[in-house]
Amino acid sequence: MTEFEQLKEQYMAIDKEAGKYNRPEFDRVYEVIRELVAGRQDVGDNGNLELPLVKGKVIDEALKRSEYVVDAGFVTDFLKYRELEQAAREVQLKMSNLSTLQNQESSTTQESSTTQDEWKFVHIGVNTPQSLPYLIKVVNDILTKDALQGKGLYENITNIPIEDELEDDCLMIEAFGMKSSLVPYVDELKQYNIIGSKGFLNDEMKNLLLNSLKSLATFIKDNTKSPAKVKNKISKTIILFDAIVVWGLFIQILILQGLCRWIEETNISEKDDGFKEAKSLYHWIFKQLAGKECLFCYNLYSKNDRVRLKPLCEYLYSTDVGQFVQDHLFKKQLPMKKLPPELDTPEAKKIFQKAIKESIMTEDYKFESMADASIFAYWYNVSVWKKPKYEHMNKGKDLNSRYKWKPFESLFGCNNLANKYRKDGQYKDAKKIKSLFY
Repeated sequence: MTEFEQLKEQYMAIDKEAGKYNRPEFDRVYEVIRELVAGRQDVGDNGNLELPLVKGKVIDEALKRSEYVVDAGFVTDFLKYRELEQAAREVQLKMSNLSTLQNQESSTTQESSTTQDEWKFVHIGVNTPQSLPYLIKVVNDILTKDALQGKGLYENITNIPIEDELEDDCLMIEAFGMKSSLVPYVDELKQYNIIGSKGFLNDEMKNLLLNSLKSLATFIKDNTKSPAKVKNKISKTIILFDAIVVWGLFIQILILQGLCRWIEETNISEKDDGFKEAKSLYHWIFKQLAGKECLFCYNLYSKNDRVRLKPLCEYLYSTDVGQFVQDHLFKKQLPMKKLPPELDTPEAKKIFQKAIKESIMTEDYKFESMADASIFAYWYNVSVWKKPKYEHMNKGKDLNSRYKWKPFESLFGCNNLANKYRKDGQYKDAKKIKSLFY
């Protein structure tokens, strides 16, 4: 018997013993525990196998708040279950570390067989601190258990053909005062075998995806004048799928990608009412989607798992967001432009990094518009080079003579930057850009 098989047998024995004490009411206690340890980085109740489960006063408080503390039998069973749960997690960690070492030994062979034009995954080790932010979401108590019991990603699914009435419901939905359709997205999912009689998603998950998309699109339609409300609705919907191990991440990605495609299909132009709102929402969704796809790349999927994932990987690789993520993670970044001498200072670099972090400027010193670039240059002059404010004129000779524009024109690749300046009160992004300097 191999070491992994011995650990598996040990885990199953602990799991069987824990089943003797488990009660459905434990779920309420765990909800309270999660609330009590929210934000703590020293306990493993948020999914980190390397850290011990919380004990002592937190458990006492959770039992008290869940109103089960008066039931002595319940308390005894919960504490015993908790003890076995910790033992099982320790075995899980050993199994994960052993599996990671085996994967790392074969990673060179796997990488050599990977062509350039396909989705790639980042090889990670469970026992490295740098990987923990990703592992909290990917490696948790349920993942190993699902792998052992043939559930989740490791389930052998048999798809039963059904009628596609639900797809008829993904037609035109009006939002931002314009009509938009989910049909092109559904067609793409069929093309890449994400859905269909032999699709990557089974029937239940396909219906879940399409219903979620229809619900969100309809909500956006009814709340186009409430962007914060819309974003919160999307966030709350996405968070619901955190509870579904592995597959929940796939559904989250496909929901966000579907919303991007839906907005792309909106027949709207820059002159139309609602264009700015639609553009802002699209950029926000794009950012959330990119984060989820980066998480997808940090994995513990085996070679066989990746065969199963091939339709999803091929589809994601065909999208703008997918290409962006892959370029960011795997392709050599182009060297940044050489800074002009006036801007090649620690203070300037600190501001540039802040602008990049806030998505005001890209890593190669590009702005969404030259108006943004001019406001950035203006406030750099005012706050860093201590030039007096001169905002009563929007453009022209006086601005040119009072401020240094050439270093920024050289860096940003433009001419007559002063002529593109708009004072703070006349430009919606000015406040955000100004905040970089204060």
